[in-house]
Amino acid sequence: MNARHDGDSEVSPSSHDIHAPIFTLAALAVISVVVSIALIVAFHYLAVLRSRRSMAAEAMAQVAEQERQRAVDRFCSQVRLDISHWEQERQREARRREEEFLPPYSREPKLPSFSEIDDVPAVDETRGQMNGTMSEFAQIDSETLPPPSY
Repeated sequence: MNARHDGDSEVSPSSHDIHAPIFTLAALAVISVVVSIALIVAFHYLAVLRSRRSMAAEAMAQVAEQERQRAVDRFCSQVRLDISHWEQERQREARRREEEFLPPYSREPKLPSFSEIDDVPAVDETRGQMNGTMSEFAQIDSETLPPPSY
């Protein structure tokens, strides 16, 4: 290919030799652009994955916090309920002890009904004998006693 002629000392390069560096440079440029795009896509994909992981972790943390708050609320309501029952039981026990140690006359008096009063036999204090029921005794007293003076 490199032919020497008489008096011509120049070497004529072939067309393949001239264009080889340009094709190599173009191929390298295309490869570097493809690699750059691939790296950009890969880093973007990794960023999206990291973002999704962080959002998922944040959502899981939020759900865990809500569950923890519900558990705390259930525990607090149970404690309030237990305290309420304990307070009621303590009041009942205090009332029972109070009634147990009070003398019978200091307890709430039970008033008899009028029918019970009328049926009770009455004793005349002056004579010491039975005169009948309370209503009859009241009639005797009102007949024998002078009317009150106001």
